[in-house]
Amino acid sequence: MLIGQASQPLTRQKKSTSELEIAATKLGKTLAGAFSAYKIAQFGKESVKAFAQGQKQVAQLTATVKSLGLAFAAPEMNKYIDNLERLSGVNRDLLQPAFQKLLTQTGSISKSQKILSTAVAVSKSGVMGLEDAANALSQAFVGNTKGIRGFNLGLTTT
Repeated sequence: MLIGQASQPLTRQKKSTSELEIAATKLGKTLAGAFSAYKIAQFGKESVKAFAQGQKQVAQLTATVKSLGLAFAAPEMNKYIDNLERLSGVNRDLLQPAFQKLLTQTGSISKSQKILSTAVAVSKSGVMGLEDAANALSQAFVGNTKGIRGFNLGLTTT
């Protein structure tokens, strides 16, 4: 009889421990569900924001192209930037502003595309960033070669 009485507190303790484990597991699942829902909502918000930013960039390029009288080529320019982004791994957020500056500077779609491709190659080499490379190359296009000295091409001023 003494052994039976002594084992009752152990049995109660085991039962309490088991109930605590079940409660902790339920709490963990509830927290995981809430966290997952939060992350999904956050992802949704970020996706909408990124889409809106992309639409804004397309509208900006279209406005630039219209002001230069090249509106007919806007879809092809957007396709070019999309392809360059995919092939180079450089984000459109960097490519489009550089392309717009080049287009404004040169007034030529084909020259802007060539210069931007070169600027991407320069930036990939690590010599300078895309924006700096595009600016230096656009300046060289109009005769100011000071910026391209940073490319270390071995050119001399003589």
